[in-house]
Amino acid sequence: MSGWKNPYFVVRDDGIGLVDLTNREVHILQPEQIPAELVSLGTDAWPYGRVVLVTEAKPKDENDHTKAEIRKNRGLLVGTLKELDVSIQEAP
Repeated sequence: MSGWKNPYFVVRDDGIGLVDLTNREVHILQPEQIPAELVSLGTDAWPYGRVVLVTEAKPKDENDHTKAEIRKNRGLLVGTLKELDVSIQEAP
């Protein structure tokens, strides 16, 4: 999804990553930080409207615990985005 221009989240077992589109660096956020972080991006970061791209990272050590953490973090992200009335585009 190298051509994507709106905010881009990566759900990981250690948190929720927001991808910096200028350098592809991932910033790990707590769910409560997401609203302020999205607001701080400004209007130029939303050329497609109120939609974000969401994908999941494959953990290095895939076990029941890491899978559960990814499900938990994904749920927290989806819930937060719904509260903000932001749509989700799923990435492969």
